Amino acid sequence: MGNTQTLGFRIRWSLSENFTSWKFIGFLIIWILGCDFVGFWTLDFTFIYGLLFL
Repeated sequence: MGNTQTLGFRIRWSLSENFTSWKFIGFLIIWILGCDFVGFWTLDFTFIYGLLFL
């Protein structure tokens, strides 16, 4: 039991580490560009889209 819990924690930790890496920076750039070009609707859509695929 404890081994699987540790494995789940490691997976969550690696995901959070990955989220704070270059993907997060690129995601922010896409988010800002979407807001600048089209407006807040694209901002919201890009945010949801980014959360689904990060």
